[in-house]
Amino acid sequence: MLVRDISPSRLKKSISVAEDLIREIKDGIFGLVLFKGDAEESMPITDDTVSLTAILNAVQPDWITSPGTNIEKGLKKAYQVFSGTSDSNKVILLFSDGENQSGDPVRYAKYLGKTGIPVICLGAGTQTGGIIKLSNGKTVKDRRGTEVLSRLHKQILEDIAKASGGAYIEMHGTNNILQRIVKEFIRIKKGKYGSGFRVVKRERYGLLLLFSVIFLTLSGLIWKVRWKDTL
Repeated sequence: MLVRDISPSRLKKSISVAEDLIREIKDGIFGLVLFKGDAEESMPITDDTVSLTAILNAVQPDWITSPGTNIEKGLKKAYQVFSGTSDSNKVILLFSDGENQSGDPVRYAKYLGKTGIPVICLGAGTQTGGIIKLSNGKTVKDRRGTEVLSRLHKQILEDIAKASGGAYIEMHGTNNILQRIVKEFIRIKKGKYGSGFRVVKRERYGLLLLFSVIFLTLSGLIWKVRWKDTL
């Protein structure tokens, strides 16, 4: 998460894109889920974007101490929060480097796809990778004292996206990330309701977002979209 193979770092880049989305979707309703080896809902559903942005900017890797990284648990927590709502248009937007130490996120992504919840994965990092520098300035080393190199695991993110009916977007070297995300929303919406859907001014969006930051090497954003009828 603190790796700087994308500028300014994987975490900060992910938060920056999240903030852009908050500003773009003016009438959004938001919640916050944080997870690493485990997952927890850290902010209830709210339209208080000021507080949400403050929490996002305060996120640190040591907020959750559970070991490992389990993408499946993060997706499950998102589904649990979604299950309390009646809206049918739900999308999970996951920012991640694809590193996963436990669980089976691809299998669970298939389940999400069957329930009508696609996952749009945004690759945070590069395949060249970078060292993991902690907040105290030290780097993570293995048992031999060699600095650990964290790389983007693109394949698992592509598999999660494909299994759920979503899409994969790589953040490194990609221009207009926000527009790419919106384009995928349009594609998903057309798939469910035919080609009659069209984009309207952003004031017409009805939106519930559940942000999810995956600690250590990942960061994530969970969306639930309520598309209003367009004329």
